[in-house]
Amino acid sequence: MLNKLNLIISREYVTRVRKKSFIIVSILAPIGILLLMAVPTLLQFAGSETTTNVAVIDKSQTFCNSLKSTDDVVYTVMNDETPDNMKQNFTGRNYQAFLHITGTPDEKGNVTLYSENTLSLNVRGKIESDLNESLRTHYMNEYAGDRSTVDSLFNKISSAEAKLTTINISKDGTEQEDSTLISSMLSIIISVLIYFVIILYGNMVMTGVVEEKRNRVVEVLISSVTPFELMMGKIVGIALVALTQFLIWIALIGVGLTVYSLAFAPAEVMSASAATVDTEGIMQSLASVDFNTIGICFVLYFVFGYLLYASLFAWIGSTLDNPMEGQQITLLATLPLCVALYISLYAMQDPESSVVWWGSMIPFTSPIVMIARLPYGVPVWELAVSTIVLFATFVASTWMAARIYRMTILMYGKNVTLKEVFKNFKRS
Repeated sequence: MLNKLNLIISREYVTRVRKKSFIIVSILAPIGILLLMAVPTLLQFAGSETTTNVAVIDKSQTFCNSLKSTDDVVYTVMNDETPDNMKQNFTGRNYQAFLHITGTPDEKGNVTLYSENTLSLNVRGKIESDLNESLRTHYMNEYAGDRSTVDSLFNKISSAEAKLTTINISKDGTEQEDSTLISSMLSIIISVLIYFVIILYGNMVMTGVVEEKRNRVVEVLISSVTPFELMMGKIVGIALVALTQFLIWIALIGVGLTVYSLAFAPAEVMSASAATVDTEGIMQSLASVDFNTIGICFVLYFVFGYLLYASLFAWIGSTLDNPMEGQQITLLATLPLCVALYISLYAMQDPESSVVWWGSMIPFTSPIVMIARLPYGVPVWELAVSTIVLFATFVASTWMAARIYRMTILMYGKNVTLKEVFKNFKRS
């Protein structure tokens, strides 16, 4: 049995890895991801290509003095002009906007911005920011005390932030800094990854089953192997294809990120990022993450979760004669995965709830929900039970898929209904 199974796995693996589509997707997908990551940086360095000239009339002649021009927005104070004249002819004087201040900017209706065309969000945000700074300066000037004391107090209030350090104490008294936030973010990323991989390569299993039925290749294969061996070989073979492509993506993205950080991230940007991000705190949190447990559980639930849903897609493929007809049915098959994603997000709020617990035990949702539970502590026996149930469900589902495959293997030109499947099960 093992020799035949190995032959089927090798056939599925080699056939798909040699396809041009596999090679193209394996190379282009990481490049596309890196390009998407580089776009925000490139846009940031591109900056604004236009300058917005803003005419300002300040009736109080107080706030206009604090407005500072930049390369993007240039203010010109024109208090000698009347507001009516400016509203009628500010575009003719090469101004893109007219700012009319009649009182303190913190009262609605005291500041009006006129423009012929809709201003960009960046320009509007810059003007609002400048007005806020002008208002702050105005109120601070009204204070009779020492200006430096006011500035110092304001900076303290603005930067005030409680930094809470959480420590986990084990039963033996060992203390370790809590890394729940970092672990939760990592778990959510892994859960989403599992979701997309299952859908992508599960559909590949369904398509492969239908194509073999249509090409009559199965008539030759079924004469030397059992339907269970054929189905298991196909599922495992495509799983190895998915793993190969996944490892290629990780390697290429890792190399790309290294090159990007060295070639396209200037020193000033890196220093600015380091100043705004608590790098030391992040490194300490990462050091306290239990990567061994997360890694082992990721492999187990990634593999078994894929195998389970691949067997479900094989069910669907066994009853169809055309791959396009299975798209609507696959939506129903992946519905538990969608529910699992919602439960995994809820786990961050209440990891001890019964919904989250059952979601991590039911095999159709456990590949995603259990990963989300890991940062909050999961007993070893629960991990063991969940994994065993998931594996057993995969084997049972594959056996059922093989039975359906055997029943429908020579039915060409028609789709098999669930009613016919249940009838054949009763007869057998």
